[in-house]
Amino acid sequence: MKALICGAGIAGLTLATQLSREGWHVTLIDAAPAARDEGYMITLFGSGFDAASRMGLLAPLQELAYDYPAIEWRNRTGDSTARAAIHRVSSSAMSSMVASSSPARSPG
Repeated sequence: MKALICGAGIAGLTLATQLSREGWHVTLIDAAPAARDEGYMITLFGSGFDAASRMGLLAPLQELAYDYPAIEWRNRTGDSTARAAIHRVSSSAMSSMVASSSPARSPG
């Protein structure tokens, strides 16, 4: 099978990686001439955390993470109502990690 994926952001790179691992021939195109070396911060939780784990990227991403000991939600009286540890990774670091794990190669 063949796939053409437009957009080399995290979603496009992740899709290209997974399809390539399943034997697809993937062509990935993007308007940018090269990978970006900076980007916004991404918080991994829920399905994003699960996807990184299934792709075998969780441990390497955790090494790049900016960890917050906890974020705490409080009610009007100041009582804690919820608390969660947060792991954030820059989008450029995550994109590089996903791209380097992909068996897909650029057309050349």
